[in-house]
Amino acid sequence: MSTVNNLVADFIFAHHQQLAEQLTEKHYQHHPQLLTRYGENGKQRCLQDALIHFDYLAQALLVSSKSLFSDYIAWAKILLAQYGVSQEDLSHNLELMQQVLVENLPLEQAQCTDSYIHPCLSELSMLPTTVSSFYDENHPLTPLAKTYQAALLNRQRQQALQLILQAVKDNISIKEIYLSVFQPCLREIGRLWQLNEITVAHEHYCTASTQLIMSQLYPYLFSTPRNGLRLVATCIQGNLHEVGMRMVADFFEMEGWDTVYLGANTPTESILAMLVEHKADVLAISATLGLQISHVKELIEKVHQQFGATRPKIIVGGSPFSSDANLWQTIHADGCGNDAMEAIKIAHHLVKIS
Repeated sequence: MSTVNNLVADFIFAHHQQLAEQLTEKHYQHHPQLLTRYGENGKQRCLQDALIHFDYLAQALLVSSKSLFSDYIAWAKILLAQYGVSQEDLSHNLELMQQVLVENLPLEQAQCTDSYIHPCLSELSMLPTTVSSFYDENHPLTPLAKTYQAALLNRQRQQALQLILQAVKDNISIKEIYLSVFQPCLREIGRLWQLNEITVAHEHYCTASTQLIMSQLYPYLFSTPRNGLRLVATCIQGNLHEVGMRMVADFFEMEGWDTVYLGANTPTESILAMLVEHKADVLAISATLGLQISHVKELIEKVHQQFGATRPKIIVGGSPFSSDANLWQTIHADGCGNDAMEAIKIAHHLVKIS
């Protein structure tokens, strides 16, 4: 991994507030009308966006992943457009971001950041302006998933629960319900939030309701004979989105594993302690945002240091690992699963189960 990248990443992490303030001031100097149009609150939002831009860049530099930063910019373009931020505004902001870095870094390090920012500027006009639905219209369970989503968005949790319980009575497997109803539904809810069609309150309600409904299915999960293998599943520090990893833990239970699910935003030291206590064969780690990659990297490094050759196998998953297909190898995990079913297959391979 590049020493220059690490130096720049460390600098940005240490000075991101200062860098974001400089970027915001430059942006408002070039566009003084913004203060009149949006007031001081608008300027504070611009500062928060700048902080996130710099933090994503630092995370991408830390793991030498240009796609981690470019995918974030693609996502941000769609999100910001819903709030009146044009492609031109975003492009100018990225140009000013590089100017700020040139003013604060030695030449070689500034050239390094330009190699991440410049491709985004070149490709910005070609990036999508919207995001497609996550539903597969040819899947037989898509109508159920859409009806389930509609019930949640109408705050009809009991109706949503009855839909799922009826599906179980109709002999639809729990795994299919997880993968083909819950998973695309929650991804679609996230898409609607990104497009500003629902609020964060709607998103939180749908997520919390799905977690509650999943708990109603637990009597079906623990009837499988145990296979003697142990899993610790966790959402990394900073990751508050826990449903995906909960699904992974439930799949392992259905395959006969003894699982400990640590939930959202778990501190690194607590995870390490549980690996010892549970005598885990596999550690599964979820990161939802690229901003969390440094925490994943740190945890994996500490697992290697503490356990050495006797360490549990490490599987990672989440959006950042979809952005960069090689990222799991870069941070020295043993495998990467795009969903719960894939995570099971990888785990069985790693512990040599046919």
